[in-house]
Amino acid sequence: MAVDVKSRTKRYEKLDFLGEGQFATVYKARDKTTNTIVAIKRIKVGHRTEAKDGIKQDSPP
Repeated sequence: MAVDVKSRTKRYEKLDFLGEGQFATVYKARDKTTNTIVAIKRIKVGHRTEAKDGIKQDSPP
């Protein structure tokens, strides 16, 4: 399924930076449609495969 990134970014108003980790950055935002406060996790480009590999390596058999 294709995701329309532009329409999703227009739906949310970024309010504050919450934190950052190795693979993602998290922001506090407001959903303009429902007027609720949400957290948005933005995955850093290039880390998706690395994250999968890390999970496989660190998980017990």
